[in-house]
Amino acid sequence: MDWLSERADVVCRFQGGHNAGHTLVIDGEVFKLNALPSGVVRGGKLSVIGNGVVLDPWNLMKEIEAITARGIEISPETLMIAENTPLILPFHGEPRPGARGSGEQGHQDRHHRARHRARL
Repeated sequence: MDWLSERADVVCRFQGGHNAGHTLVIDGEVFKLNALPSGVVRGGKLSVIGNGVVLDPWNLMKEIEAITARGIEISPETLMIAENTPLILPFHGEPRPGARGSGEQGHQDRHHRARHRARL
């Protein structure tokens, strides 16, 4: 899935939530990403989180901290978030029985246009 990002200038994550992870092996090093686009682990790329992603800001910060601890630089020049990206916030609450997670409520908010967005 990631073989195109090696040649791309911009890599975008355009849908899903933080429960949809992907594992990359680049030069023998394993990266497990959830919210971040795969371009963050390749130097010289702009990575974009698009408005089809339902984003948990706390999960994103944990993921950024884990990646930067491995020596990968993430900055406003290397990672952008669409300003209309729907957010999963604490009032979405705990997942109800049988639900996949609190992100499900975030997806429902997005579908019904009751969004809380990442206007940065």
